[in-house]
Amino acid sequence: MKIRFFKSKNGIFPKEIHEEFERVFVNGEKLNAKFLSDSKYSSELSVNNGKDLDIKNESQFKIAKAIAESLGGKSKIKTYRDKYGLWLWLTFAYADLIFGEDKEGKKKILRQDNYWPNDVKDYQTAARHRIRGLCMMYASHGDNADFLLNRPLSVRGELMENLSQSPEFTDKTIYLTFRKLFWNASKKSAKKGYASKVCGARDLVSDIKKLMYTHAVELMTVDELIEILHPRFKDKWL
Repeated sequence: MKIRFFKSKNGIFPKEIHEEFERVFVNGEKLNAKFLSDSKYSSELSVNNGKDLDIKNESQFKIAKAIAESLGGKSKIKTYRDKYGLWLWLTFAYADLIFGEDKEGKKKILRQDNYWPNDVKDYQTAARHRIRGLCMMYASHGDNADFLLNRPLSVRGELMENLSQSPEFTDKTIYLTFRKLFWNASKKSAKKGYASKVCGARDLVSDIKKLMYTHAVELMTVDELIEILHPRFKDKWL
């Protein structure tokens, strides 16, 4: 299908869109697919060289790449950062794939900011959006986003949780340090134990935050940053 966006007036979407959002993303009911193509609520996005968007159950990386191609390429993604109607439409489009399950096998519904695209100026909530978040990571890091987006859409993941918590952690040096430590490039899989409390992703975040007070981390290379981390990270992961 052609990629579309929900219409709004002065930033306000029609009440039917709000009602459908409540029904699907709060109450956990199945999406009424008519909202995706009904010209009353949405319009086709005018894109040069954009491909049709094929909604498939695949990895976040492949989903981000497919969305990028429908927008005319990876370099175009950030130009749509604050086009809320686009990200909301995409959330509806992927509604059947976006939910995980709880321990009882029931649909697990998360905070609303995972599904409703908040103002980009509010980084902490805006970065939580399940579709825009992974697309922005892909826009920033391209093929190197593989280690972060190698999971189903329904799984946010420990690494995404940690790297999306502040703008500084999407910096190339920090991002690629996480990739070097926790990703097995030859096997295309995460190394076991990266989510551990000791010497895992959260521990690394804490260590890097401390270093930011005394070092210009963003100006370092990956190897330079690893060299000043606590030795336990190098000993365990390299």
